[in-house]
Amino acid sequence: MNRKRFWLCTGLLAVLVSTTSIYSVQQRAKRPSVERMSAASIKTVSHTTGSHSQSLIKTLPVASPQNPWTIWPVAPKKGQTYTVVAIGGSAADGTGDSAGEGGYLARAFRTINSTQDVSYHFINQSKVGYGPIQYDDTQLSRTFLNDSQMARLFNDYKPNMLVISFGMLDDIFKKTPMSQIKQALHDEIESAMNQHVVVVIVTPPSTYASETYYKAPLNAYVQAEMDVVDGFHNPNIYVLPLAEQMDQYIESHHQNIKMYEADSWHPNAAGHALAGNLLAQDFIQRFLLATTKS
Repeated sequence: MNRKRFWLCTGLLAVLVSTTSIYSVQQRAKRPSVERMSAASIKTVSHTTGSHSQSLIKTLPVASPQNPWTIWPVAPKKGQTYTVVAIGGSAADGTGDSAGEGGYLARAFRTINSTQDVSYHFINQSKVGYGPIQYDDTQLSRTFLNDSQMARLFNDYKPNMLVISFGMLDDIFKKTPMSQIKQALHDEIESAMNQHVVVVIVTPPSTYASETYYKAPLNAYVQAEMDVVDGFHNPNIYVLPLAEQMDQYIESHHQNIKMYEADSWHPNAAGHALAGNLLAQDFIQRFLLATTKS
């Protein structure tokens, strides 16, 4: 009798252990691997260029320059004002445009605000004669290391977005070394990244100089700018190829760059208007299609 009871208890214990082991294996199979999820998330984000993907934003960690795959928003939420600061030279400042229009950058953001259900507060800090190294004053003197011009811009205006649009013609004329240009652009972009500020690079509008006697050097400077952007491997930096789009528009409409020049270095009012419209359309297509006003 005792022997039968012993074997009965042993059999019940074996069944219990077997059942528990099977359940444990099934539960482990249902659990997603943390390592596998992390790899999949990184791969998905690295191939995403649009920053308005709500499903992605919800799964990403807190924005940080140390986490370059965090995609920062480029559009204001409903009822929110989004501050944009621009830096560039004389064309970006509006030289050649009609009085009060402000140039192609100001025109573009006015068009965006008037046609989209968004509110961008545009502040143009572009200056005549300025190129990348004039904003990177840390290259000019070490006394600016703790109070650089870019640091003051971020402190004074607290922008959500930095627009960089240099014409580069002054630097070509002065033969500014490419290494200095690249270092300055790197420093300006890095300063924005450190402040969680989205960067939008706008290539310069077409001019007579950029289409003729300065075409080759300007292409080289713009390529250097793209190399700097590529070096960050960061999707919070966007490039809007305004020069290419303007060239394509003029060619497809069988026009001539002379129609759009105030002088060989600057667009006239028609040139600023065309550049502003093309830039606004590109911006809207990339970021704001869901916010069009009804």
